[in-house]
Amino acid sequence: MYIDIFCWNVRGFNKLSHRSGFKKWLSSSKPIFGGLIETHVQQPKNVKFINNLFPGWLFDDNYEFSTLGKIWIVWHPSVKVQIITKSLQMISCEVTLPGSDSSMIFSFIYAANLEVLRNELWEELISLSTDTRVVGKAWAVLGDFNQVLHPNEHSSLDGFTVDRATRDFRQALLNSELADLNFRGSTYTWWNKRSVNPVAKKLDRVLVNDLWLEIFPTAMAFFGAPDFSDHSSTSIALSPSTQRQKKAFKFYNYLLENPDFIAVICSEWFSLNFVGSDMFRVSKKLKALKKTIRDLVERTTPGWKKESMKLISYCWIDR
Repeated sequence: MYIDIFCWNVRGFNKLSHRSGFKKWLSSSKPIFGGLIETHVQQPKNVKFINNLFPGWLFDDNYEFSTLGKIWIVWHPSVKVQIITKSLQMISCEVTLPGSDSSMIFSFIYAANLEVLRNELWEELISLSTDTRVVGKAWAVLGDFNQVLHPNEHSSLDGFTVDRATRDFRQALLNSELADLNFRGSTYTWWNKRSVNPVAKKLDRVLVNDLWLEIFPTAMAFFGAPDFSDHSSTSIALSPSTQRQKKAFKFYNYLLENPDFIAVICSEWFSLNFVGSDMFRVSKKLKALKKTIRDLVERTTPGWKKESMKLISYCWIDR
């Protein structure tokens, strides 16, 4: 899977096992820009770690607000980055990706545990949404928000109440005109990793404004396995919005005889997460399944059968 942007609460980077686990993920995902949060790394050790993990890359941070390096941002030299604002809980920057003529805004979030401090962050987001440097640009906000938004984002409904903190978060997103980007992966992005009384929540998310959705209509967020951390990796894959000639989708009945068919479809269906009404989410899932079915046909259909299917298609076209 090709990743463009990432953000990950690594839950401490002083441990070699954490850095090794991240390096393995980095090697397979190959992002070109992203953020690391909750590193617990003090200066000047951060420079050594960054140079080891991202040789030749550029970086910035918010050590002026915390000696523990709450947020790092790193980028490949092919990416142009200009910092807009910094605070204890957020770094925002204007970014131009390689091959792009226009810039976009990214805000990396590490929200505080205390509600009163999170409210300060919500006010920052609202203010930034009307900032002249942000207005008129695609804007993505990603990271650890330390707050759930909906009841289904808590593994225990008994443990969830729509309290003031939840309402404040919802209102901040409404005022900032931000909404969740469609995503794949688990709904829950944080686990307490306890065998007794396990708890899971959605604390990490990718939020975007309307202009982002216009420019990147097929962009998708991905929430991966937590691996060495207690948080999922968060990443964004961008897709060009250029129009392509679409081929008619065909379903071949012989696929039903494939013993792996049901398992493959079920696995893909439950891994897809879209935001919207029930009917909208069902339609988006069905559309996404087309590629899965096409890939299954490609992997399991003998060459002679593919040629026969093509000939049958041509016969129907000629009729």
